Amino acid sequence: MKIFNLIFSSLFVFITVCLFFIPFGIVQTFGDIELESIIFHIFMPQKDMSFDWLKEMSIFIVLTFILSVLLIVCSFKFLRIKKYIYGLIFGLLVFDFYYINKHFSLFDCIYNQFTASHFIEDNYVSPLKVIPSHMDKKRQNLIIIQVESLETSFQDKGSGGLLDINYIPELTQLAKENTSFSSSDLISGAVVLPETGWTMGGVVAETAGIPLKSYKIHKNNDQIGNRFDKYVSFLDGVVSLGDILNSYGYDNYFILGSSKNFAGQNVYFKKHGNYKIFDHNYISKNMKVKKPQKDWWGLLDKDIFEFSKKKVTEISKKNKPFSIFIQTIDSHRDGFLSPDCPKKYNKLVKNVYACVSFHLNDFVLWLKAQEFFQDTTIVIVGDHCNMNRTLFSKDISNETGYYEGTERRIYNAFINPVVKPVQEKNRLFSTMDMFPTILAALGVKIEGERLGLGTNLFSGRKTLLEEYGYQYLYQELRKKSHFYNKKLLYPQ
Repeated sequence: MKIFNLIFSSLFVFITVCLFFIPFGIVQTFGDIELESIIFHIFMPQKDMSFDWLKEMSIFIVLTFILSVLLIVCSFKFLRIKKYIYGLIFGLLVFDFYYINKHFSLFDCIYNQFTASHFIEDNYVSPLKVIPSHMDKKRQNLIIIQVESLETSFQDKGSGGLLDINYIPELTQLAKENTSFSSSDLISGAVVLPETGWTMGGVVAETAGIPLKSYKIHKNNDQIGNRFDKYVSFLDGVVSLGDILNSYGYDNYFILGSSKNFAGQNVYFKKHGNYKIFDHNYISKNMKVKKPQKDWWGLLDKDIFEFSKKKVTEISKKNKPFSIFIQTIDSHRDGFLSPDCPKKYNKLVKNVYACVSFHLNDFVLWLKAQEFFQDTTIVIVGDHCNMNRTLFSKDISNETGYYEGTERRIYNAFINPVVKPVQEKNRLFSTMDMFPTILAALGVKIEGERLGLGTNLFSGRKTLLEEYGYQYLYQELRKKSHFYNKKLLYPQ
């Protein structure tokens, strides 16, 4: 019985201390992030995942073990004060739940898993119903550059950002010279709605117009839905950008600086568009380049762009329409600074974004100089907001959390689209609106101007955010959707 009490008491103390230091460490490292995002990354495939954050979290893990051991030893050795120690532990447990709920909306998350919403069902528009089965006009090539954590917040306030200095001046100029949808008269961008605020969520939002609501356990396979490396399919009921382009006769390519296995991207891009995939393993061998250092998990953006130049030149000679989805990683959290970039500023992340802006602009200039450019539309978008809490907690006021939609926005620029926007500025929109907008930029006619939960921003139709407002969408999208599970995730 004593052994049982020892084990039970020790486990109780350890869990209580864990529930304090681990969430506290997450907040200090990433800021206030979605609980859904944490759940996603717990249950997603761990192969080739970045663990650079463990360095910052290690101090909190060590403190967890030290305090747990001290409390356990004291509670059994000093019996006179045992009740006070357990009183302290119970008090800490109460505070744990308060803290977790404050920063991760724990109670709302639990509530939402038992509360169904019909919002997605009522507003989802299937591409099969509203777009033509073929393109009558000449098919425009497409190059999408999805830049890791690229937000307009890194501009100066006069340009539409949130800082005193513009760390992405070349990208600001690109947005000014081309079509860039904005929430103001300046260079702003898209809101990140719930369950789209991490890389794979951003990919699905921008190519399928829906959130990634797939971390639940499903009875028919008894596995967590995010472990897509265990499945042969990914969002079976969804018709995505890649599916549509593939049906129009495009050759689809996916170039990324990290591993194709991360978060099941290989499954998604293979099953939705039959993309030919070139990840860091392939590029490393083909270009004879290496990761910049052992603890970095991918290739430098400049190496990705050099490979992309070689590949797009080769593809353009095939006399077939093509789409290329390029995904960069230098600006992941604090980021990695390319050796050829200067250290002008006092923080690594600021220097990284300045470098990202320079290299990306250089790549765009190269694309513009190529023969295929006149028949090619280039789209530059971020995937989600940067999770570097230190920069934004000190340099700007952002009380709504890293992804909520009143301050920080996702960058977008459309270069050489075949249509002109009805209203480019003063729009309220999300990353999900990129899906129909990208197709419209190629000249695809969309009946009703909506696909998935997205609205074609080149049109004059209101987005769902403009119709319903941020708070309503925030609440409804976090709730359970039977339609999503049964029609989009695992169609029955």
